[in-house]
Amino acid sequence: MSFPSVAGAVLSSTLAFGAVVVAQVAPSPGPQPAPPAQGAPTATPGTAEPGGAAQTTAAPAPAASPLAGPAAPAAPTTAATPVYEFVYRAPPQPVPPPDVPVIAEIDLNANSLTPPAPLHVRVLTSVAVVSVTAQTSMAFMSRGIPIPKAQPGLFLFDGYIPDVPFFLRNHTFDVQFIATAANGRSANVSLPLRLN
Repeated sequence: MSFPSVAGAVLSSTLAFGAVVVAQVAPSPGPQPAPPAQGAPTATPGTAEPGGAAQTTAAPAPAASPLAGPAAPAAPTTAATPVYEFVYRAPPQPVPPPDVPVIAEIDLNANSLTPPAPLHVRVLTSVAVVSVTAQTSMAFMSRGIPIPKAQPGLFLFDGYIPDVPFFLRNHTFDVQFIATAANGRSANVSLPLRLN
C-alpha cells in the first residue's frame, strides 16, 4: 500500500468532530441530557487564559427553552445526565426575527479531553434553526458531524472519542458550530477544544 493511501486511511478513520476533536466520534446510546445545575461554570465570551483555554465563572442555570418561540418541553432527566463543565453563552441581543438563526448557548462536558473519553454536546438555538454541524479544519481538510435535533431549538450529541494518534494529542483545535435555518441563513460560533 502506498503512503498516500495509508495516510488517507489513517486520517479519514481518525478525523471527525469539528475543530477540536479530530478523532472518529461514535454516538453512544443513552439518555438525553438535562440542563446544567444552578451555578454551573460558564465560559466568559471574549476572554481566554494563556494557552487558549476560556475562563469560567459561576452563573445561574440557563433557560432550557429556545429563543423566540413558545416554551418547549423539558428534556427528560435520568441518573446518567451528563454534567456540562464548559458553557458558552452568546452576548445578550434583542430577540431576533423568527427566521433568523441564532446560537444562544453551547455546552460541552469539558473543553479539555484526554482520549479515550465521552463527549457530550448541547446547543441551544432559535427555533428557526433546522440543523447544527460541528466541524474542524486542518491544513488540507475539513471534517464535520451533524448534531441531532432533539426538539425545536435544542440539539444534543452524546458520543465517545476513542484513543487518538500521538500527533493529535496536546493540541487545541477550534471547533466551529454552524446553525442553519430552512431559508439557508446560518450563524456560527467557534470554540477551543483541547486533546491531552
